[in-house]
Amino acid sequence: AVTSTSALVLAPGFAPTAHLMAGHPTLGVGVHLCLVGPDPPLCPATTIPTLVGRRGQLAPSWHRLLPRLLRGGIDLDDVRRELGAQIELALARGIRPTHLDSHQHLHLWPGISTVVVELARRYGIPSLRCPQSRSWKTERLPVAVMSRRLRQEIEGAGLVTTERFAGLDESGKAVARRFDRTLAAVPQSVASFEFAVHPNDFDDPDRLRYAWGRLGAEEAAGLARPGLRH
Repeated sequence: AVTSTSALVLAPGFAPTAHLMAGHPTLGVGVHLCLVGPDPPLCPATTIPTLVGRRGQLAPSWHRLLPRLLRGGIDLDDVRRELGAQIELALARGIRPTHLDSHQHLHLWPGISTVVVELARRYGIPSLRCPQSRSWKTERLPVAVMSRRLRQEIEGAGLVTTERFAGLDESGKAVARRFDRTLAAVPQSVASFEFAVHPNDFDDPDRLRYAWGRLGAEEAAGLARPGLRH
């Protein structure tokens, strides 16, 4: 049932699997742009000083990065250099990106969104993810506002995105019953839909490095269920 994947090029799993993505004729492969997390950046710390700490590491999560962004402490040229390098690495490994998205959906945020749209146009990448939330929880309300703004940026640049998105509210919970409920809630009139998941194997040695690893095997089993593709 899987029609596309996204490559986190900073991760240790990228190098040994890039040839599989590059050589799969029917799989869409995007770049999962990353500004936070445990993996080291591609650019030297001296060239992206506002993105890294004293040891040259990225912020551990969006909780640490966004306050700096909102205070004006992030140089968007640093963002442009690092994310451009990540796209260049994917290209160097034979991947022709079909789309861009980002780790922890950071390209929702103004400023970062503009850089990502610019990079998509520069590298001829036709589409971007536009994350959405259907939750009425207070912490999800900014997502709705930023999602509308991002969609306007994408379409204004002549790029495309899917009409609907799921996976933000369901992250870490998308087991079989939730798959069924989510898919059943998509109106027949919707022309394009993305359901983002994080499948993996129980024996994947890198699984526990990332927060979504705890239910990835259940997501993989759900994607392999007979009938889901239909």
